[in-house]
Amino acid sequence: MDLGNNVVQFPAQAEPEYEGIELERAKKMFRESEEVHQVARDLSFRDRDFYDNFDDGQWSEEEKAELRRRGQPVVTSNRVKRKVNFLRGFEQRTRSDPKALPRNPQDEQAADVATDVLDFIDTKTRFDHIASQCFFNLCIEGVEAAEVIVEGEDVRIKKLDYARFFFDPRSSEPDFSDARYLGYGEWLDIDDAIDMFPDHEEILRNSVNTSEILDQGYEDKPYGYWGDRDRERVRIVCLYFKRGSSDWHYVYFTGAGKLAEGLSAYLDEDGRPACAIIAASLYTSRENQRFGVVRDMIAPQKEVNSRRSLALDMMRNRRLWQARNGVFESEAKAKAQMAKS
Repeated sequence: MDLGNNVVQFPAQAEPEYEGIELERAKKMFRESEEVHQVARDLSFRDRDFYDNFDDGQWSEEEKAELRRRGQPVVTSNRVKRKVNFLRGFEQRTRSDPKALPRNPQDEQAADVATDVLDFIDTKTRFDHIASQCFFNLCIEGVEAAEVIVEGEDVRIKKLDYARFFFDPRSSEPDFSDARYLGYGEWLDIDDAIDMFPDHEEILRNSVNTSEILDQGYEDKPYGYWGDRDRERVRIVCLYFKRGSSDWHYVYFTGAGKLAEGLSAYLDEDGRPACAIIAASLYTSRENQRFGVVRDMIAPQKEVNSRRSLALDMMRNRRLWQARNGVFESEAKAKAQMAKS
């Protein structure tokens, strides 16, 4: 189900029956995830800033102001980016191609066909590129997620941005296998949203005027609003959830109503409806907050920056003291000699 293009049309299924979900219940699950994970999200954004280091982002504005007041240079030696890029290169070098192995000698031909199919899908979906992007998120934010769907006869893999992905806050497993729900939200222009859901134009236009505040916003993707009247945008959420059984359901909704819902068309190895979102995390705290390798680099990186800034300032401002007259034959010569060292 890709919000960037067209909504996947799920085929009707006779068994099992669909168990619906109330709009307020769906919104509560979405709100719960974002509120519980707000602190972890803020820290992950800081981790990303340390990697990017845009405009010396590893220093806060208060720290920069204090250095300028002292006349001390702002020095940044970005060890975080070097380490993360090394891990990304290592992941790419050690990646292996998918291969199916036969269980019995007579299955060798079938295994070769399955391998060819996997290789075709790998190439068609640009899996290597998407896997590298997901691993990038895994290193920095600590969470990677993708939606694997079928459109027509083609398999598609859509990487889910960390800032848009949300999940059950009670989940603690690295692969989210214990999660009761997973989902993502997208901001769309109202015209694009109406093209996707032409039967729900009234709901979408009502959502543009909705101003329900969940928490603070970030950049041009505010979390706390369902609609943006200034830019004529609406926020649409895709939620996969389990309710009362092991079968996965899906629902599209926005602030003013539901747009589409039903049983997931994707099946697991037992033939039961499964979640189309595949996700994983690196580290998990006791409070089920997810984080990546950058978190442990923050304090050492600050130490490197502070130490080098101070060392450069001290070298730039060396002073000579004469304890008593006659120590230096010539003050000018002594200064010239120090300048050479």
